[in-house]
Amino acid sequence: MALDDAANFAKAAVTSGYDSAATSIAVSALFSGAASVFPGPPFNAVWWNWTDFPDPSDDPLREIIRVSAVSANVFPVITRAQEGT
Repeated sequence: MALDDAANFAKAAVTSGYDSAATSIAVSALFSGAASVFPGPPFNAVWWNWTDFPDPSDDPLREIIRVSAVSANVFPVITRAQEGT
């Protein structure tokens, strides 16, 4: 079994709020290709409310998502509720 590629401390802000049915995420265009700080897909990422919780482990609604594709500033294919979240 091969391991996923990884990127240490990769962060991006989402462009808006998302509901429980979201299957893609647009990340903030803080710079051209904001999603490029992340490893090549597939990879897991932590999604949490960083405005209220500085650390994801403090957010009771944090979620691990599986990112299966990256396109410019969008993760167009995500799978929600990974690793028991």
